[in-house]
Amino acid sequence: MIDPAIKTRIESLNPAYMKLVGSTFTFDISRSIAKANNFTEPQTVSLSNAIMLYLLIFLTFEELIDFITTECKIKKEEATKIANTLLTSLPPDFKINHDKTYQALHHPAEEKGDLVSDIAETEANLKSIPRIRTMAEDMQANHAGNKKEITYTTTQEAILKEGRLGQK
Repeated sequence: MIDPAIKTRIESLNPAYMKLVGSTFTFDISRSIAKANNFTEPQTVSLSNAIMLYLLIFLTFEELIDFITTECKIKKEEATKIANTLLTSLPPDFKINHDKTYQALHHPAEEKGDLVSDIAETEANLKSIPRIRTMAEDMQANHAGNKKEITYTTTQEAILKEGRLGQK
């Protein structure tokens, strides 16, 4: 009997992709890798399970390596080589698409949550920025009783004459 989580995943994936997963690919590649590494039958079954879980997007690439290391009882370096061998037998952009799909399936709210928290953090930081004094506000404060709106105008010559640049 198929695990309900696996059955749901199988039903949710693209039919063309499921054709690959449902084919003898997993069996063939696991047998080939197992033969090259002198695996026992239990190790071969574990490797086949690891490949299937990876193809069904239950494992990341790093988790695949850890799974092979633990279940096949081999060194991590060997498991890494085996996982890389698997990748070479898949389409070139498979890992990138797998990683994106894994993220979307296993952490869908994280992306949205991160955006919301980023916005809240930015708004909180905006409130902590000290208020900047402007010339218009200073002029209004100096001429508080004057009802007429004040507009400041000047020329470069006036600025030089007034000594605002430190010259008199």
